[in-house]
Amino acid sequence: IASSLAASVIDLLGFTLLNLLLPKSWDDSLRILVSTAAARAVSSAVNFTVNRRRVFKSKGRIDKALLKYYALAVCQAIASYGLVYLAALVSGTGRSILQTVYKIIVDTLLFFACFVLQREWVFKDGGVKK
Repeated sequence: IASSLAASVIDLLGFTLLNLLLPKSWDDSLRILVSTAAARAVSSAVNFTVNRRRVFKSKGRIDKALLKYYALAVCQAIASYGLVYLAALVSGTGRSILQTVYKIIVDTLLFFACFVLQREWVFKDGGVKK
């Protein structure tokens, strides 16, 4: 949970800063997409490293784990972007801090599914005893 919280803080700070600082002339969908992608790129690198070494104590090949992790991360980012954009569109909030609130809710729900997928698929070889 600590590694996910750290990655989430990095992700949310990056998303919020970019979402607020990107040009006002940008369409909401483009701004949310760029903010999500850039923040997720940084936070996922931190999360992969910590999860592989500390959480799941994986001893398997890093290339296979990295490929699986980023396949999952891309799907998670697409889901996050789509659901945050949909919430902003439906609520009509436009550029606002409410988009960060939507992101917190969406990413919290996605966390649970992704944790299980990381444990059972990405880092399955890890030395964690069940």
